[in-house]
Amino acid sequence: MPILAPRRRMAPMSPETEEFTRTRGLPLLIGIIALGMGVPAYYMWSVPRLKARAESILAEAPTDAAGRLATWFQFGQPNIHNALILARFSAEQPWYVTHVIASSSASQAPEIWGFDFTDLSPDVLRVDDTTVYLEFPAPVLLANDVLVGDKALGVPVFGSASALEDPCDLARRRLERYLERTRAGLVRDIPEADLVVRIGPSSGS
Repeated sequence: MPILAPRRRMAPMSPETEEFTRTRGLPLLIGIIALGMGVPAYYMWSVPRLKARAESILAEAPTDAAGRLATWFQFGQPNIHNALILARFSAEQPWYVTHVIASSSASQAPEIWGFDFTDLSPDVLRVDDTTVYLEFPAPVLLANDVLVGDKALGVPVFGSASALEDPCDLARRRLERYLERTRAGLVRDIPEADLVVRIGPSSGS
């Protein structure tokens, strides 16, 4: 039968040590609670202020639709540009993927088509009178690879190139859906304005 070593009894804390431990733990607990409450409180405070600022800018803008849109574009263009950056497939694959074409050969990976957003210029957005245009050339072959991850689930896959009638129209419709909320916000602020996506050689990009 193994011989168990006697358990060592911890020396009781002195009243001074116990009081010191409680004193140190209390501010730490208060700090954790304050931090947890402070983050949402900051957003609850800052978001209405930013929204009020945007509404104030629009209210002070010219009364005609073109003038109001030019003012909206000052803060709308960076927001749309940043949204497009976030739409990239990944940091390692900085593409906006429009579609994939399956390979007819087992030795070759599928074709990934879309736009390379590695150095996305804000110039893809421009305003003309009462319309904001987002313009890209036709989708290009980005790589032969297999897409993995959650974002790959929403990418259309075609069995062959002939199965895809118009890649420019497909890319346009996918970007329009992606920017649907942005367009709705623009029309709500300026009913005469619109956000139009143009894809293809005639886009001017």
